[in-house]
Amino acid sequence: MCDSDQTSVDISDGHHPRHVYAFSEEVEIVIKLGQDGIVYLARRKRNVKPANAKVATIRRVLRIAADHFVELVALWEEVHGKT
Repeated sequence: MCDSDQTSVDISDGHHPRHVYAFSEEVEIVIKLGQDGIVYLARRKRNVKPANAKVATIRRVLRIAADHFVELVALWEEVHGKT
């Protein structure tokens, strides 16, 4: 996924639950791809780097991930197998 504002994701980390690493404006955000079709900010320490990232950036990235949910899950499952 890449948006016009240069937001991109990495799906290479191979453990459950389904998640992606999103990068935008020098911010890294770990996003959980929920079984319910909803994206969540992952519940883990350092889920946003740097910790003082703008809330607006985090929300925008989550919105982009939500818009591409089906696509992101398909890519994750292609790499890691179905969950």
